[in-house]
Amino acid sequence: MFDVRTVFGSGRLAVGGSRDLAGSGAAAFLVLAAAWQLAGRQIGMGCSVGADALALRGLVSPRLADVFAICSPVGSGAWSGTALADVLAAHRRGACVRWYAGGPPALDLSARLASRSRALGLHSAAGCLVAVSSPRSPGSLVLAGAVAARRLPVVALACGFPWYNLAPLAPGGYWRRLVSDGAVVAALWFSGK
Repeated sequence: MFDVRTVFGSGRLAVGGSRDLAGSGAAAFLVLAAAWQLAGRQIGMGCSVGADALALRGLVSPRLADVFAICSPVGSGAWSGTALADVLAAHRRGACVRWYAGGPPALDLSARLASRSRALGLHSAAGCLVAVSSPRSPGSLVLAGAVAARRLPVVALACGFPWYNLAPLAPGGYWRRLVSDGAVVAALWFSGK
């Protein structure tokens, strides 16, 4: 698809995406996340089903992984969209898990999910890769927006829809097609400033 080492900077790459990611989008996402890790670089992800769970199951170097979880190790604060079993398996393999990354369970779930995505974005030094099955995937856009606001590279894999329908991350910016691989198109965000 493209060489992740030439698009992103150094440091931890934040990865994420839709909770219903499947098919060619899931395959392209896994290939790119694995290529980053095979280069010996750090990776960070959330704890949701879908893209996060795929990244957790596909960890090449768990000791280079940081997982931002909205819950505790016993599941307090988790919800039906939490891939707790995958988080715990990654933790057992050596991944660093940041429990309650979105705040305590007393906070509203949507606020905790958004806070968790922003925290992951703020801890990324390399940029962000998101794979989305919808142009307006809320959590993915929060993550991508947090990284874009820091002027780091953001690549979105538009899976099964036209890439030019991707929602803008900030006023004045735009997406530019990077590469296409069948039903999946990678687009790079430009801030426009």
